[in-house]
Amino acid sequence: MRLRHLNGLERAAYLAGTPVLPFLLFARTVRTVLPKRRFNGKLAMAAPIIFLAVMSWSIGELIGYLCGTGTSCCHVR
Repeated sequence: MRLRHLNGLERAAYLAGTPVLPFLLFARTVRTVLPKRRFNGKLAMAAPIIFLAVMSWSIGELIGYLCGTGTSCCHVR
């Protein structure tokens, strides 16, 4: 829904960037936690789950870029 105004070329550009998205999101999480030094051990233990979560998010983005807006928001009450 956020990018429903994109034309085909712009949508293709977002689609091409999707493989980088999980690494970018994971790096942002690590970059936020590491400097604080308080939860580095917990971050290391949670890293596989966090990476699976950002992979899932990225797959959802990929599907959205491929399929377009859809009608899912019409079903939300």
